[in-house]
Amino acid sequence: MNLLLLTREGFPNNRAVINFLWCQLVPQSGKKVFWIAESSIVDKPQIKKYNNLLIFLYPHFSKNNFLRTIKSFLYKIRLANYLAREKLINHTQVRNGITDSL
Repeated sequence: MNLLLLTREGFPNNRAVINFLWCQLVPQSGKKVFWIAESSIVDKPQIKKYNNLLIFLYPHFSKNNFLRTIKSFLYKIRLANYLAREKLINHTQVRNGITDSL
Protein backbone atom coordinates (compact mmCIF):
# COMPACT_ATOMS: atom_id res chain seq x y z
CA MET A 1 0.00 0.00 0.00
CA ASN A 2 1.28 3.46 -0.93
CA LEU A 3 0.04 6.52 0.96
CA LEU A 4 0.22 10.22 0.12
CA LEU A 5 0.50 12.54 3.12
CA LEU A 6 -0.59 16.16 2.62
CA THR A 7 -0.04 18.61 5.47
CA ARG A 8 0.17 22.33 5.93
CA GLU A 9 3.17 21.78 8.19
CA GLY A 10 6.52 21.95 6.52
CA PHE A 11 9.71 19.98 6.96
CA PRO A 12 11.22 19.92 9.51
CA ASN A 13 8.48 20.37 12.08
CA ASN A 14 7.69 19.49 15.68
CA ARG A 15 4.42 17.61 15.13
CA ALA A 16 4.65 14.22 16.85
CA VAL A 17 1.86 12.62 14.82
CA ILE A 18 3.68 13.47 11.59
CA ASN A 19 7.22 12.72 12.73
CA PHE A 20 6.50 9.56 14.69
CA LEU A 21 3.36 8.00 13.18
CA TRP A 22 3.64 8.96 9.50
CA CYS A 23 7.42 9.19 9.15
CA GLN A 24 8.42 6.23 11.36
CA LEU A 25 5.68 3.75 12.33
CA VAL A 26 3.77 3.59 9.05
CA PRO A 27 6.90 3.15 6.86
CA GLN A 28 8.28 0.54 9.29
CA SER A 29 5.08 -1.47 8.84
CA GLY A 30 5.95 -1.92 5.16
CA LYS A 31 3.74 0.80 3.70
CA LYS A 32 5.34 3.38 1.42
CA VAL A 33 4.61 7.00 2.39
CA PHE A 34 4.95 9.96 0.02
CA TRP A 35 4.92 13.32 1.81
CA ILE A 36 4.77 16.62 -0.07
CA ALA A 37 6.05 19.42 2.16
CA GLU A 38 7.34 22.97 2.07
CA SER A 39 10.77 23.45 3.58
CA SER A 40 12.79 26.42 4.73
CA ILE A 41 16.02 24.41 4.38
CA VAL A 42 15.92 23.91 0.59
CA ASP A 43 16.17 26.47 -2.21
CA LYS A 44 14.98 24.17 -5.00
CA PRO A 45 12.75 21.05 -5.11
CA GLN A 46 14.39 17.94 -3.66
CA ILE A 47 13.46 14.38 -2.75
CA LYS A 48 14.61 12.85 0.53
CA LYS A 49 14.35 9.08 0.83
CA TYR A 50 14.38 7.12 4.08
CA ASN A 51 13.50 3.44 3.53
CA ASN A 52 9.74 3.49 2.75
CA LEU A 53 9.40 7.26 3.21
CA LEU A 54 9.82 9.70 0.32
CA ILE A 55 9.61 13.39 1.17
CA PHE A 56 9.12 15.76 -1.74
CA LEU A 57 10.49 19.10 -0.51
CA TYR A 58 9.97 22.42 -2.20
CA PRO A 59 11.07 25.90 -1.07
CA HIS A 60 9.02 27.71 1.54
CA PHE A 61 6.84 30.42 0.05
CA SER A 62 5.80 33.35 2.24
CA LYS A 63 2.36 32.89 3.80
CA ASN A 64 1.89 36.68 3.74
CA ASN A 65 1.90 36.84 -0.04
CA PHE A 66 -1.28 35.64 -1.76
CA LEU A 67 0.45 34.83 -5.08
CA ARG A 68 3.13 32.77 -3.33
CA THR A 69 0.44 30.91 -1.37
CA ILE A 70 -1.28 30.06 -4.66
CA LYS A 71 2.07 28.97 -6.14
CA SER A 72 2.65 26.64 -3.18
CA PHE A 73 -0.86 25.22 -3.46
CA LEU A 74 -0.49 24.62 -7.21
CA TYR A 75 2.88 22.93 -6.76
CA LYS A 76 1.43 20.54 -4.18
CA ILE A 77 -1.65 19.77 -6.31
CA ARG A 78 0.45 19.22 -9.45
CA LEU A 79 2.74 16.76 -7.71
CA ALA A 80 -0.15 14.94 -6.00
CA ASN A 81 -1.94 14.70 -9.36
CA TYR A 82 1.19 13.24 -10.97
CA LEU A 83 1.54 10.59 -8.24
CA ALA A 84 -2.13 9.62 -8.62
CA ARG A 85 -2.04 9.60 -12.43
CA GLU A 86 1.02 7.35 -12.43
CA LYS A 87 -0.75 5.05 -9.93
CA LEU A 88 2.03 5.46 -7.38
CA ILE A 89 -0.43 6.02 -4.50
CA ASN A 90 -3.46 4.11 -3.27
CA HIS A 91 -4.66 6.39 -0.46
CA THR A 92 -4.35 10.03 0.57
CA GLN A 93 -4.14 11.28 4.16
CA VAL A 94 -4.84 14.98 4.72
CA ARG A 95 -3.89 16.73 7.95
CA ASN A 96 -5.14 20.01 9.41
CA GLY A 97 -6.07 22.09 6.40
CA ILE A 98 -9.11 22.22 4.17
CA THR A 99 -7.01 23.38 1.21
CA ASP A 100 -4.65 20.43 1.67
CA SER A 101 -7.42 18.08 0.58
CA LEU A 102 -8.14 19.75 -2.76
